[in-house]
Amino acid sequence: MIAGRASGAAPEAKGPAPSKVPTGGPAEPDVGTTGTQLVLNTEFQGIDFLKPEVIVHISEEANPAPSRALSWSLIGLTAACIGLLLGLCSYAEFDLAAGDTPNEQTRLYYSWFMDVNVMIFVGFGFLMTFLRRYSYSAVGLNMLASCLIVIEAVLVVGATQQVWHLGATSIHVGLPLLINALFAAAAGMIAFGAVIGKTTPTQLIWLMVLMVPFYAINQYVVVYVIKALDLGGTIVIHIFGAYFGLAASFVFSRGRTAATSFGITHPKNGAAYLNDILSMVGTLFLFLYWPSFNAALAGLPTAMMAGSTEAAQSAQFLSVVNTFLSLCGATVATFAVSALIGGGKLSMVHVQNSTLAGGVAMGAACSLRVSPGGCVIVGALAGALSVCGFVYGTPLLENKLGVTDTCGVHNLHGMPAIYGAVVAGIVSLWQHNNYLMYDTGVMQLGYQFAAIACTIGIAVASGLASAQVVLLATNRGSVMDPETAFEDSEWWFLNKEPFTALELDHTPPGSMASFQVGRSGVGTLACSPSFTPPHSAVHSMHASPLHEAHTFRRCSHPPPSSVDLPGHTRARPSRQTVDPLVRPSEV
Repeated sequence: MIAGRASGAAPEAKGPAPSKVPTGGPAEPDVGTTGTQLVLNTEFQGIDFLKPEVIVHISEEANPAPSRALSWSLIGLTAACIGLLLGLCSYAEFDLAAGDTPNEQTRLYYSWFMDVNVMIFVGFGFLMTFLRRYSYSAVGLNMLASCLIVIEAVLVVGATQQVWHLGATSIHVGLPLLINALFAAAAGMIAFGAVIGKTTPTQLIWLMVLMVPFYAINQYVVVYVIKALDLGGTIVIHIFGAYFGLAASFVFSRGRTAATSFGITHPKNGAAYLNDILSMVGTLFLFLYWPSFNAALAGLPTAMMAGSTEAAQSAQFLSVVNTFLSLCGATVATFAVSALIGGGKLSMVHVQNSTLAGGVAMGAACSLRVSPGGCVIVGALAGALSVCGFVYGTPLLENKLGVTDTCGVHNLHGMPAIYGAVVAGIVSLWQHNNYLMYDTGVMQLGYQFAAIACTIGIAVASGLASAQVVLLATNRGSVMDPETAFEDSEWWFLNKEPFTALELDHTPPGSMASFQVGRSGVGTLACSPSFTPPHSAVHSMHASPLHEAHTFRRCSHPPPSSVDLPGHTRARPSRQTVDPLVRPSEV
């Protein structure tokens, strides 16, 4: 794509010379075309010294053809997984005489399995669509990476749980193993939230592939060696995913330069109004299905009910009730603290994320008798902690440690999960030992701290190492160019539907301001370095190759001297208006 030039340096036209616009009245666009160049006459009201011509170059390609590394990586990984699945896996075996049948397993797990699926593919996917220029990737790469992780986790998690722990000679695939594979995908999507927009698709899938073995090892250590309370994955999913992702983000954004390259000040690292609404849909799905996420593996077959303890029989019931009450407490606290910190106004970032902190925090203690009031307290404190993390923690991570956290996973998953794991240890102090993994609550509390430390250590070390390996293998150790970060057009064909919107990033005069004309392509716009008109200035720019004017009203930046558009010339025109007096995040 050809970059636009600053005012006063218009490119030399190859077609007919543009006719001048008479002073004293609006002019209709006079269009002449030769080859791939389009010359448009333009009138700027109230800015009489700027040249009236706008040169529009129609690119043959919107962007250079990306590498096919993604295709070959997926083909190779899929072929390897298929070979291992054929050689190592078989269907689950059942003891029909004892009442353990395929139908019983389906009855016991399928509805929970589907609920977890909705959380992974709909909840996490749409939650990350708040990035106004990266929504295709948020949903699409979430789907791709989750499916790839599930296939790999069937092998790796199945090996650690069945072969390593139980001594089986092969991996038996049933619904419980598939749910565990989805849990691995959840950890991967949490890590994705930390690096989203800062990696290529190829780098992302290799990072997820490298994550799964470390996830499985940490899960084995926490569950079978340390024996922490963690039915809902507070430790093995949320802590691991958050700190693996943060460590990888540190590598992918060059540490201490991250705040200026990929942080919250990046012009495309922000939301638009409709993106926030779409992201809120993901929040609502996560909110509704989080009790199922924590309770999915807590059920017992009917044949085992008679000989089990009260704690085992009530685990699924308690997990659902405790998690839902904790989510409600987190929601109320999020709105209260957000308005308090915001001087009476609410932040959609807090509502999209911190309302879910109660589900994260309750995952470790969900099968305990916390009490209904205690669950609301746990959730409320988690929500308040999460809001404070977004307000104070994210800038601190960027400015002091050089760690960029695009989705705020440290605030939604990291801190609330550490808090929740400690809460489970504290609550265990007054629980009957049937509800615990150890004889006393004091021992259980100590091992909760051990599990936290172990998980953070493995997550950070493996995240740093995995990201560095991916960088060296895919980009010779160099991170992504910040200009291409948070941008769908680098990796996706944009829809050639009729113009529906004009998006303008408001950047200081003299800098490049990227824009998207509807869903038909992405170009660049060059602002004048010498003049910034007042907010009252009004100018109209006839800059459509489709004989239709796009009007910018009350513009705080001068119009461009040249504009690049992709070569989509068959879309139907429409008129759009942008008011740049709104905040950039709302454009």
